[in-house]
Amino acid sequence: MTGSLITGPCVPQHLTVHYSPSTALLSWDVTKGGPNFTADAVTLEGLTVTCETSNTSCTFPHLDCDQIYNISVTAHNSVCSDTVTSDPIKTEPCPPQNVKASLNCATLSAAVSWEPSQLAVGYVAFLEGGNGHSTSCWTNHTYCSVPDLTCGTVYYVRVRAIGEVFNSSDSTGVNMTSAPCLSTSVSAMMDCTDSVLVSWSAIAGAENYSVTALGSEGQTVSCSTSQNHCNISSLQCGQQFNLTFSSTNQQCQTTSTTNVTFLSRPCVPLQPVVDKLCGNKMSVMSWEEREVVDYYVARAISAAGEYQLCNSTSSVCSFPTLGCGETFTFTVTAYRGHCQSDASAPVYLTTDPCKPENVSAHVSCDSETVALDWSKAKGASFYIVMATGSLGYFVDFNTTSTNLSVSLLCGQSYNVSVQANSDTCDSPLSIPAVFRLAPCTPLNLVTYFECDNQLGSVSWGPSDGANMYTATAVGEDGHTHLCVTNGTSCTWEDLHCGEIYNVTVTANDSRCTSARSNSTTIHMAPCVPQALSSILDCGTGVGSLSWASSAGAETYEVVAVNEDGNTLAFSTNITSGHLSELFCGKQYQVTVRAINRQCRSVPSSPAYLSSGNTETLMA
Repeated sequence: MTGSLITGPCVPQHLTVHYSPSTALLSWDVTKGGPNFTADAVTLEGLTVTCETSNTSCTFPHLDCDQIYNISVTAHNSVCSDTVTSDPIKTEPCPPQNVKASLNCATLSAAVSWEPSQLAVGYVAFLEGGNGHSTSCWTNHTYCSVPDLTCGTVYYVRVRAIGEVFNSSDSTGVNMTSAPCLSTSVSAMMDCTDSVLVSWSAIAGAENYSVTALGSEGQTVSCSTSQNHCNISSLQCGQQFNLTFSSTNQQCQTTSTTNVTFLSRPCVPLQPVVDKLCGNKMSVMSWEEREVVDYYVARAISAAGEYQLCNSTSSVCSFPTLGCGETFTFTVTAYRGHCQSDASAPVYLTTDPCKPENVSAHVSCDSETVALDWSKAKGASFYIVMATGSLGYFVDFNTTSTNLSVSLLCGQSYNVSVQANSDTCDSPLSIPAVFRLAPCTPLNLVTYFECDNQLGSVSWGPSDGANMYTATAVGEDGHTHLCVTNGTSCTWEDLHCGEIYNVTVTANDSRCTSARSNSTTIHMAPCVPQALSSILDCGTGVGSLSWASSAGAETYEVVAVNEDGNTLAFSTNITSGHLSELFCGKQYQVTVRAINRQCRSVPSSPAYLSSGNTETLMA
């Protein structure tokens, strides 16, 4: 019996393995008796990859990373099989997982970490900057530190595991932004209110910005923004501020003190005061001095809106020419550079009243009352009218009006000035009104007369303001006698006998005549009796006498004298009488005198009586 015997295939010889990442290529020599082959790659965990072929090579694609594969090839036919193994192969490390990158903002360095790859003998971390800057670090740990990063740069971070033969592919990358760069172009622009506009150039790596202003008095204010400018408000006045600038992103905040300083606007001047001395046109304003002020401007504004300015680098300002009689509102403003404070609280001052103008006096020769008037003076609450006489007389009056009637002493020249007064100050005196009042009425009249002559006189005391006098004597019969003199007495030599004269005196100056003085009288001597007649009754020895009435006579005295010197006399208040006890044969010379209380007239022309014979002589 014949037959065939099929033996098992020979073991594949010269098995070789060529590996490149994720792919293994197996090859062997041709083997007798083995038309078919099965190649296996088995991990320690039992993960198997199989390749069936009738050729002498086989490929394992997509091998897992981080694995050790045991490789075997089995030749088999329909009867038997035989297997050969090769040295295990190690695939490349897996890409590191869970890569993390953190930034040290202060040192501008990065710490990169990851989970280990099993077959890695080392690692390389790569940081690629968007600005072209790249760096890396090598380590056999699962972390490393990368120094000297560039500020404001977005880095793409990836890690590669280093294997004994092959390296892993790169890990999944993560982005990391380094710390923002420092600002180099910060500027501040004051708007002269209570805020400042801060601006800067855009900063690489910054997402947000913050600016802080620190004042010299301790105030701290800030603003934040994602733009390249922001406005800091609510600045306190009168401080110097230094700026601190911060830029931030999700990882870091970079803060730097800039060299930018600015001054807030000046503070409002405090405690404003205005002082003024009465009689002095100058007003002085003062206030409490403030910090960081270049100069001050004080303003004085009248009720009409007119104003005066005064600049000062100190805390005092003078206004030398403020108008009279005005109420001024004073404020002061502090200036620094082109900025100014708000105006201070107002203070008020009323200047001295204006000097009254156009003072006039209306004078009458018939009165000692003078009507005064003047123009209204601004700022006056009332007026003082002062009258000074040429003989030292002084009087003053108060009034709220602009006219006044006053009674002054006669016979003086007057200067009348008006002064305006307020509650605090007086104006200068006005230009005076000058006038003269009529002379005073003469006083103390005294009259004189001489009984033996037709002479009378009057004297009086001197009258203020008089340079001439007129004395007037008016008799009961209506006759008037005048005497003009610059002295204080007058004499008339042609007065009528028996008259009673009313005597008055007026004083004169070049313009006016005084009122008449009180009257006094001059009683002249009675007139000499006229028409004396006598009749003798021889039987009885009685002589009868009669005469005409004498003006001014109150009584009569009759005297009869004979040749022997014997005298007979009697008095009567009528114009007739009788003489008795005449001596017979004797002749008597009879005269009559008129008598009043002041004087006796001279004897009348005589009449004669003779005993036994009558003879009448008419004077």
